[in-house]
Amino acid sequence: MFRDQTGLSVTPALWTSIQRALDSSEYFVLMASPEAAASPWVNKEIRHWVATKSLDHVLPVVTDGEWQWDPQRCDFTEDSTAVPEALRGVFAEEPLYLDLRWARDDQHLSLRHSRFRDAIAQLAAPMHGVSKDDLEGEDVRQHRRARRLWSFAAASLVVLAFAALLTGLLAVRNADRANAAAADARHQQQLVLEQRGHAERYAEDARRQEVLTRQQEARAKDAAAEVRRQESLARKQRALVAKASSEAERQQANARYQRAVADRAAARAQQQEAVAYQQRVNAEKAAAEALRQQQNAQEQQEAARRAANEADRHERIAREQEKKAGEAAAEAGRQQEAAISRRLMNQAKTTMPNDPQLALRLGLAAERVHPDAGTRHDLSGLVTSTRFLGELAKPGQYVGYARNGLMALEEGDGSVTLWRAGAAAEPVQVGSVDGDDSGRTALSPDGQKLVLWEAGLATLWDVSDPAAPKRGATLPGTADREWVSFSPDGRILATGSRSGWIVLWDVSEPAGPPRERARIPDLDRAHSGSFSSDSRILIAVGDKTHVWDIGDPAVAPAYRAALAASVDGATFHPTRPIMVTSHDDRMVRLWDVGSPGEPIEYAKWFGQDDPDVIAFDADGDNLVVREGKNTVSLWNVEREPYLVDSFRVTGDVSGVAVSPDGRLAVTGWDSTTFWNVRPVGAPQPVGHLTGLTAQVQAMAFVQGGRTLLSVDSSGRVTHWDMRAHPPVPRAAVDIGGGWLSKAAFSADGRMLAVIDQDNRVSLLDVTDRKGPRTLGSFDVPLRSLASMTFSPDGRSLALLEMDRLRVWNVADPTHPAQLGEAGGFYVNKHRRVSFHPDGRTVAVPARYSVVLFGVTGRPALTRLAELPSGSAMVYSVAISPDGRTMASGQADRKVVLWDVSDLANRRPSRIGILDTHGSVVESVNFSLGGHDLVVSTIKQTFTLWDVTDRNAPVRYPATSRYPQSVGGDLVTFSPDGHTVAHTGNSSVTSPAIQLWDYSELNDVRADPVRHACAIADRDLTAEEWALFVPERQYRRACG
Repeated sequence: MFRDQTGLSVTPALWTSIQRALDSSEYFVLMASPEAAASPWVNKEIRHWVATKSLDHVLPVVTDGEWQWDPQRCDFTEDSTAVPEALRGVFAEEPLYLDLRWARDDQHLSLRHSRFRDAIAQLAAPMHGVSKDDLEGEDVRQHRRARRLWSFAAASLVVLAFAALLTGLLAVRNADRANAAAADARHQQQLVLEQRGHAERYAEDARRQEVLTRQQEARAKDAAAEVRRQESLARKQRALVAKASSEAERQQANARYQRAVADRAAARAQQQEAVAYQQRVNAEKAAAEALRQQQNAQEQQEAARRAANEADRHERIAREQEKKAGEAAAEAGRQQEAAISRRLMNQAKTTMPNDPQLALRLGLAAERVHPDAGTRHDLSGLVTSTRFLGELAKPGQYVGYARNGLMALEEGDGSVTLWRAGAAAEPVQVGSVDGDDSGRTALSPDGQKLVLWEAGLATLWDVSDPAAPKRGATLPGTADREWVSFSPDGRILATGSRSGWIVLWDVSEPAGPPRERARIPDLDRAHSGSFSSDSRILIAVGDKTHVWDIGDPAVAPAYRAALAASVDGATFHPTRPIMVTSHDDRMVRLWDVGSPGEPIEYAKWFGQDDPDVIAFDADGDNLVVREGKNTVSLWNVEREPYLVDSFRVTGDVSGVAVSPDGRLAVTGWDSTTFWNVRPVGAPQPVGHLTGLTAQVQAMAFVQGGRTLLSVDSSGRVTHWDMRAHPPVPRAAVDIGGGWLSKAAFSADGRMLAVIDQDNRVSLLDVTDRKGPRTLGSFDVPLRSLASMTFSPDGRSLALLEMDRLRVWNVADPTHPAQLGEAGGFYVNKHRRVSFHPDGRTVAVPARYSVVLFGVTGRPALTRLAELPSGSAMVYSVAISPDGRTMASGQADRKVVLWDVSDLANRRPSRIGILDTHGSVVESVNFSLGGHDLVVSTIKQTFTLWDVTDRNAPVRYPATSRYPQSVGGDLVTFSPDGHTVAHTGNSSVTSPAIQLWDYSELNDVRADPVRHACAIADRDLTAEEWALFVPERQYRRACG
């Protein structure tokens, strides 16, 4: 974030320091007021920001004055006194601002003031990459809520446990009482049964006595009858009668007694029966009470069970709440770790230009703190954003590479160490040679010879075996030599001296002594010399630079010309007759030396700061230039020179050299650093497919990527075998019908749609190499066709004219039918539409906007939305395979990302902007998985962006330009994501298909930690971790 005063140090160059602070800032906080609006410095700072940065990172804070937006003019009103003049007319829509005009005193300007704290949170949230609610302490609220839930759950659990215990005790007690009552009832029932038995025996005795009594009564009756019968004899038997009468009375009395006894037995039996009945009633009552007690016990047990279940439920709820609280705490921890990771990653990105190793260590720490996919993507971006490889703690004055990979490093004492590339970034020392005079060392191009000074004389060493160097001959008369240089073929050694002569030595004989071949007058005290790639030209660089022709050893060197400009350094292209020179007027010039006579200057440019030491890479595509004391720049000089990259090194640069495998060694007074000429992960050209008769109209990978199909304007379909290296055509068949206007492949490559000069669209099956088979055709009244595009499912075909869109149903290619059409827009030539994955929405790049049409089956397509692009023309559009993201490429070198995930319910919204820092965006294309976006520009290069996290896309290295680079808007991914085919309708280049390999980048993305550790050399130390990550314990990433 840029702050006008606190972000600056005391310096005599005020505006330069302000520019530096602005360039290193990510956000511009504008404290808007009438005083600020009138300040020329504020307006100057705003104009610099608008010219170099994104307006999305301007955060207005209004402290005084008026701030009004005119929606009709799309600009601020004239009476907006707080708006600086530099901010007028730059916004396409009203910016969101923070109103602090209410804050007037110290009480308001305090974080204890809720409204001010809320405003600060609203301002700080976008800077930290988090939402306002997250910034205000979501973790505190979650913690408190979790503690309240835990307390309530614990209290509930205790109460329910006590209730369950009490209920269980009551149930046990009632069960005991019920069991006792049941036992008593069974005892009473047993007594009743016994009493009933006694009563039944008593009743039986009573009945028996009653029978006896009736028998006695019968006998008494019989006796009475006998008495009456005997009464007639009474007179005779009076005494006998009296006696019989007395006996009868006695018998009657006995009968009465027996009857009484029977009555008493009957009464007792009735009493026993009543008692038995009462006992039976009591037993039934006891049984009923026992049953009631049993039912009550069961109810108590059921209540206890329910209470236990409720307790279990509350316990489960408590555990769930505890789990949620733990999850909330864990999520808060993850959010905190994510915030720490983002902070570290932002620090890493800021640190990368000045200290790549520290930046990568910070990135590794961010991955350790929060190891998610987004962090790994950011770490991959860090790895591919730097050319830094490693560092040797050895200063040097000269460094040179041979074609066999041997590197010679002259240290400050004149000794030379020999190195070879190892598995790590830094090379491995394989030998050394002692010398005693620095600054005049040379390694032969073949790596067999080394020249260094001993006792003031130049000595040749045989370093064919670096581990055991052998001293060779000493060059005679070299005590006053100033410089040495080998020719590219290694046969000539040139030495310059203060004596006024440049001596050419023949060193072609490995075992023989060097032989003086020729002497050249040193016209202007040359301090260095260099040979052309064919070893036929020598330039001597001194007060003036002179060019000599030394091609014929039988003829004395011939003077060709002198360069008018003063030269600081010079070198030749490794394969072409091109010379490059650096000058004290900050100019770098390219010269054509292929023709006899004076060199012809054909290109020049201003260096950034006093260009001096220069060197080509192995293939001559890039030129390394030291600019100033500690800056190294890479320039691409194949066509029109342009700056590729520049980086700062520690200490003053004394020498540069490029190895055959593209490693750049930079020597300085403090150390020797190694850099990649080609960035890690940069795509590699793996094929340049030529032999096409016309420009390619369409391409498609088939057979799992083993074959690439292409169709050109002449109507020829070519089958390229991708298994060959490089790919070769296996079959080429003509469609027939003459020249094609446009063509398109379906997503699976099985169907090809072509349109001829008579506006007849043919649908063809091209799976058979023997020739295409026509599936169907239809005629369309076209005026000027821009492109044809299949829907992802191959069921629809869109035909885009300059001012009209037609969509056809080709699900049954034998009976195609038009689904609808729409107009009301205008597109440029060769523009292409993009289908939503559902096939029901089509995006059209319509000049200054993107128009979305709905395919509903009605004759007229439905206009769903129009997304304006401001003043920039839209050249291309693409919708991701998952249907969530749309990218639109614009003429202002920007790509806009849109959220189109819910077109049915809401209007597409802008996600962000990708700045290509290149040229006009010609096309945008998503990979098959939708995670990558290829952005192609009219400069015949394209860049890959990882858009897995749409809010923080990661930019990877762009493709390089070279003489055979192709242009066009056709980009196709192979199914495995390793290869990209690029071509199109370009009038700049001849018909060709360029293939790029992304295997190295995919390897970096698969394991960014390993690659980062290889370059960073180590993790943060414990002390560094405590400084950068005080919130977390120390963690290692590199093992």
